[in-house]
Amino acid sequence: MEKIAVAHGEGWRVNDIVCSAGPRDPRFEEQHTCATIALVIAGSFQYRTAAGRAVMTPGSLLLGNPGHHFECGHEHAVGDRCISFQYDPAYFGDRTPFRASMRIPPIRSISALAS
Repeated sequence: MEKIAVAHGEGWRVNDIVCSAGPRDPRFEEQHTCATIALVIAGSFQYRTAAGRAVMTPGSLLLGNPGHHFECGHEHAVGDRCISFQYDPAYFGDRTPFRASMRIPPIRSISALAS
């Protein structure tokens, strides 16, 4: 996985993340260290959390809460690219930013950004 810093400020950062994993690579478990909103730009991958699982495709949004575990895999194809907006936990105070770590399906106005 390649992560390129795009922008940052106090308590937030934006990264361009390119993953080259494929169907032969094992799934891997990770933990969100911050509140994350990631826009899938290209490719697809499976995203699994305690709230369920979803296939992430271009134009969909991944929502992740700090401290929540997740697993990614590439059962169908090789690689993906996301633009990830990350916010330090203190940015939201005592609130959890999202009800659960989950997926928002592609929305026409957002999908245009992934083209």
